[in-house]
Parts: sequence; structure tokens; C-alpha cells
Amino acid sequence: MIRGNFMVKKGCFKRKIKRKKEGEQYFYIDSSHYIAYLNVKDDQHKPSRDLIHKIKGMVKTNPEIKVLIPSIVLAEVSKFICFEITSPDERENCFVKLVETLKDLKVEYRESDEKVWKMTKEIRKRDDRIEPADAFIAAHALCNPDSVYLFTTDNSLLTSEEIREIEREMHIKDERKRDLKISAEL
Repeated sequence: MIRGNFMVKKGCFKRKIKRKKEGEQYFYIDSSHYIAYLNVKDDQHKPSRDLIHKIKGMVKTNPEIKVLIPSIVLAEVSKFICFEITSPDERENCFVKLVETLKDLKVEYRESDEKVWKMTKEIRKRDDRIEPADAFIAAHALCNPDSVYLFTTDNSLLTSEEIREIEREMHIKDERKRDLKISAEL
């Protein structure tokens, strides 16, 4: 039963969560997808390529969809290109393809703030399976109240109940406006 802004359940009050349905929606893409997209030999190349192409189409047709990239994603992808690709020509082609992809996705960059750093620490405290860089990426998505997707192939992020619990807590505190879906695909 709903009363005002509260939902009554088994004799206790639980705050009703208000979720925004329109306006800007933010997508985050983990470095695992960018790396697989650039590396045609990667097992995840085709699914990552398909995902990025779908998002490119969505960005073109819907101006409310924005793709954000944390600095750690750029660093991980750059590290892959610089140290994993041995051919100078192939390395140059990958950098060109990355820049073109980021332009096509109309990627926006946001600085990390204190809230993101604190959230990273909280994620690591609650779920020690999640690597620091992955916790940092998830923290970026969680701290943006309008983020709707975090696309990753990382199993610890995909299966983390602790991240879902943090998100629920943020909804209750009105720190999030939308549900965040952590998924490998669209």
C-alpha cells in the first residue's frame, strides 16, 4: 500500500523510490569493450563491435543519450595499444580508430571528484573481488544520478550484489534518478 512518498510493507515504512524516465541518459563503456572492439583477435570483438555500433546509432538519433568516459578507461585502452600491439602501423591504426570511435560516440569526459573517490573506496570495502580500476569505473557510473548503463565484460562487476545494494541505498537517499543497468550488452 502506498501512502504519500512512503510504501507500507509488513508494518514498516519504506520510502517509495522516484525514478526519472525522460531527459539526458548517460552510458558508460568499460575499457574491456573498447579493447575488444579494437582487437579483432579478441574473443569478445564481435559482441563489443556490435554494442558500440548500436550505441553510435542511438547517439545519432537521440540527443538525450550521452556517452561518458572516465580517465581510467582512456588509460587502460592506451596501455593496451602501446604495450600489447607490437606493430607500429597497427598501433597507429588502433589509435586512429579509437579517436574516430570516441568522436562518433560523441564521448564526453568528466573529471573524477571526491564523491567518485569515496564511492570507489566503498565499493572495494564491500566487494573485494572487484579490482580497483573496475571499482573506479563503477563509481563514476553510480555517482552520476542520470547514468542508465555501465557496459562491461568484467564478471565481478556483472555479478556484484554489493553494487546493486549501494545503488538501492543511493535511490533511497535521492542520490540517483535512474536505475543503473550493468550489462555486457544492450
